[in-house]
Amino acid sequence: MKKLLMGVLVCIFTASSFANTNTTIGIVEIESPEQSGDSYAAYADDGRIYNIDATDTDLVKSAYKAMEMGQAIDVELSHHIAAEELLELRNEILNIKFLSRALDSTIANEAFDPEKFLFDYAELENDYVTDFNDSNAQTRVFENQRRDTKSKSQCYNRAHVWSWEMRRFSEGGRRVQPGKVWLFFTSRYIRNYKYKWWFHISPYTKLNGEVRVMDRSYSRYPEPLQNWTNHFIGSNQACPIVAKYSDYRNYQNSSDCYVIKTSVHYWQPWQIENAETKNQDQNSWISYELKTAYKNAIGRFSRVPDLN
Repeated sequence: MKKLLMGVLVCIFTASSFANTNTTIGIVEIESPEQSGDSYAAYADDGRIYNIDATDTDLVKSAYKAMEMGQAIDVELSHHIAAEELLELRNEILNIKFLSRALDSTIANEAFDPEKFLFDYAELENDYVTDFNDSNAQTRVFENQRRDTKSKSQCYNRAHVWSWEMRRFSEGGRRVQPGKVWLFFTSRYIRNYKYKWWFHISPYTKLNGEVRVMDRSYSRYPEPLQNWTNHFIGSNQACPIVAKYSDYRNYQNSSDCYVIKTSVHYWQPWQIENAETKNQDQNSWISYELKTAYKNAIGRFSRVPDLN
């Protein structure tokens, strides 16, 4: 039970007050009700899962329209974000307002010919990850990760900020550079545990070749992979490490969870999918992504520090 309570902390967006019942999201997937009386489950780009009343046909249509158009929406919620965390409830979408901007995942891409492309697993792990030989040095980097991130920020933005700022340190004559580890919760797990999240992400480095997750929000030190996933997986099941997005997406009833490792440059889940389906690998830092991450995780007027 304790581990289940820990699990609700994934990608927390605890509100500073109970006054705000609206938030801006994008819908990336919708699951239909399994039986009468159930709600639609809307998977949002903030990592949360929101319920939609199956009897509200107009609202359901609007949700599908937002997903199909790749449109950002402002949603009115059934209860406050802080109450959601305290009561361990999923929020329900009561109303949708379409905004004038598209989601990042809908940005126009170069023409792609699938017949000329064969996915290479190296597309995701396409840069070095620092391997420490001294646990004290690794812990020092971990403890210097900033703690002033906004409580309502998104986990992938926090991870991007932490990853960028690790470049202040060096190990073995090179800048410290983490990779990223993505924890995806399956439909089976979400259904069985009435879970509110569909993914979480953290930077990781290595210690003598072994993964150590650098999740400053939920850990007190760099943790082995299974220790980290146990914070969120109530069943304590080991999460299979898979090589591409479809290995997670196509096997929703085979496991409670899956782990994907990428280089530091992958910012959001859709980029992992695009590496497989559109031949678009992320192999460098992108200014727009860093600026967006700092704005969300640190503050509206924050600037990306120059670490050169």
